[in-house]
Amino acid sequence: LYRFNGSFKLRKDFYLRLLKKIDKSNNRIWITNAYFLPHRSFIAALKQAATRGVDVRILVPKHSDVFFYPWVVRSIYPGLIRSKIRVYEYRDSFLHAKSVMIDDFHFLGSSNLNHRSLIHDYELDVILTHSRSHQKMQAQFREDLSKATEITVSALKSRSAFERIVSAYFYLLRYFL
Repeated sequence: LYRFNGSFKLRKDFYLRLLKKIDKSNNRIWITNAYFLPHRSFIAALKQAATRGVDVRILVPKHSDVFFYPWVVRSIYPGLIRSKIRVYEYRDSFLHAKSVMIDDFHFLGSSNLNHRSLIHDYELDVILTHSRSHQKMQAQFREDLSKATEITVSALKSRSAFERIVSAYFYLLRYFL
């Protein structure tokens, strides 16, 4: 199956479906996203899932083709980590993947989890429906995590004041990114 978001209505409908799937999740929410900066409602849904005991993991690039993007994303790490969401930065090379696994719902494609993708960008995703595809996607996620560094509370505390200020500044501009 595929999903094309050729209109604002299609983008909004898919976003709402995604939020419902997160709200009903029981086991896992594993996300790989090159430009992870979702709306607050998405972050709140992830936090609620983690509070319910769902295994929520987010894999983002340590370095990006948009030089300031990692700085922006790092501004949301503290809230995610305090909510028991595990955050990883892929360190080996450039990461541009976009995939989501919510229990038995898996998709990958071009959708970024950010404001721009939801409102403006045309995206195409493939929804995987076979268990063998799910297993391969989960194995790839685990392999990618082996090439990533988990962000911890102590790592967050060791960030410089400069980095925290720059992250906060770019976060204010998140809807334009």
